[in-house]
Amino acid sequence: MSQHLIHLVKSLTRTEKRYVHLNLKTFSFDESTNKILNNFLSLEKKVGLKRTTVPIKAEGNVTRVYYKLLDILFTLYKEQLQENENDNSLIKRSQVLFHKGFYKDGIKLLNKVIYRGYTYSYLLRIEAIELKIKAAIKFVDVEYINENFEQDKKLLAEFSTLYFNQVELESMWAMIKVESTTNYFFGDQNSFAKKYEAMLSNEDNALSPTAKLYHNQINGFLAMKEGKPDKAYEFMKRSQVIFNWYPELKENNFSEYLRSNRNLCIVLQHQKKYKEATEVIDLVTETIEARRKRRSHAIKNDIFTITILVRMGIIISSSTVHENIKRIKEFEIGLEENEEFIAMDERITSYYYLSIMHLHANNYRNALRFINIAISLSGVIRKDIHHAALLAELVIHYYLGNADLLFSRLASFKRMVDKGDVIFSFERQVPKLLNDLFNHPNETKYFSKLFKIVDDSLEEDKMLVYKPYLMLYLLKAK
Repeated sequence: MSQHLIHLVKSLTRTEKRYVHLNLKTFSFDESTNKILNNFLSLEKKVGLKRTTVPIKAEGNVTRVYYKLLDILFTLYKEQLQENENDNSLIKRSQVLFHKGFYKDGIKLLNKVIYRGYTYSYLLRIEAIELKIKAAIKFVDVEYINENFEQDKKLLAEFSTLYFNQVELESMWAMIKVESTTNYFFGDQNSFAKKYEAMLSNEDNALSPTAKLYHNQINGFLAMKEGKPDKAYEFMKRSQVIFNWYPELKENNFSEYLRSNRNLCIVLQHQKKYKEATEVIDLVTETIEARRKRRSHAIKNDIFTITILVRMGIIISSSTVHENIKRIKEFEIGLEENEEFIAMDERITSYYYLSIMHLHANNYRNALRFINIAISLSGVIRKDIHHAALLAELVIHYYLGNADLLFSRLASFKRMVDKGDVIFSFERQVPKLLNDLFNHPNETKYFSKLFKIVDDSLEEDKMLVYKPYLMLYLLKAK
């Protein structure tokens, strides 16, 4: 538990530390008598040191301090943590009223949760009905038991059906997708998709608005896997319609709203509708700016992905890097400010994209810096980027004139290919093609031969979407 507490304190922001201080000082400002405050301040000081000669150790009742910090942070972030803060608050207030003996007042609050027309937090409504029934039994509400009990039981069954249908589709969405922020819909077919074919064949099988949303997200993703962007576009547009029809879905699950728009932009990229994709990003950005909870750590990854990462992808895919050279610094700052909050997949893709942009701008050393990070982070997480980044490294060393390092890296790449570690089929021919090209950098025929083989390979493998992101195409005779 000591290490858990140390990691938690290390993660605290200035705002969080200030909030913790104020809460811990609520009952006592005297550090000598306020043991939890004293233990927290001591640990905060230790983790704040830039250099430590001995391992950091938490003092006092570690478990008590740890859970106290979690309770305090929950009060700070409860609006962001709870799916439907209003209904959650009503349920908690009703529990207090029941505890104090105010039965009828508590029932009024629960009824606001249960019978509200436009809400899709079925689990909360189930919880409210369960609490209402228990309270009626405890307070011996004969009238309710005789007149309304059976009606609420039916409602409980209805909400349960809607909830589990929604959970099934949500689970399916989690299993069936490969979370990706750019254009990578390749790989083995999902065998378990066959199991759900009947359910996915008709939107009517999704009973609630949220379930319908997952239904269209799943089908859109599968359409992209099949190489049918036009079909995927219809599903993604349908997702937008659902969000417009049911604004509460956006409010309660803003991350899913952002991901839905991200996926729409990816589909538009595949269709080469770059202007339309950019317009989607601009509209979503306005929505984010108007949102009170936009600074929440929980959604920073999704905000970064659609406002910065997808935008970079559109610029590269549309071959407009030169027109956007001035924006590279903006994207670098965006990554730097959000790096600790974004997932590894998005981080790897960001470094790779920035390397591409710097190479287009002839900033070779910056390109090498970012590509080295992409190589070190990618590994098995994004093997496609790992292989593309290894090829990009060769291109950068070619322009830097690092002859010895260039041929050393090429030999290393050949050893990897000889072991059968290949993502793109053209990789098997690349070592010889690049060896000839690097030995004859003034003869254009070697460049033409390389580009043709890569083109044919991508087309045959139905992976042409990678073409704008392969730096091999930036090679040219010296």
